[in-house]
Amino acid sequence: MLQQEGANTHGHSELVEITEDSAIIRDEYGVRKELDADTIVSANLVSNNDMVDEIKEVCDDVQVIGDAQAVSRLQKAVVDGYKLGVSI
Repeated sequence: MLQQEGANTHGHSELVEITEDSAIIRDEYGVRKELDADTIVSANLVSNNDMVDEIKEVCDDVQVIGDAQAVSRLQKAVVDGYKLGVSI
């Protein structure tokens, strides 16, 4: 989606530093690159469900969807949320 709006993307890279007008990344080969940027979106493809166990301690019915369940596409998370909402 960001690419459709003209944004440059750099997958398989680590965000090392953000300056006033650039982002410094380390690409998949370990090469540091400074990229001119006025806006930066950093997304990690890692599932994060750290709070699920805590919530389960106080709630009987907990449903995990989206990236908390498994890293996937936005459309899948929306569909999962819709299906869960309809089932309630």
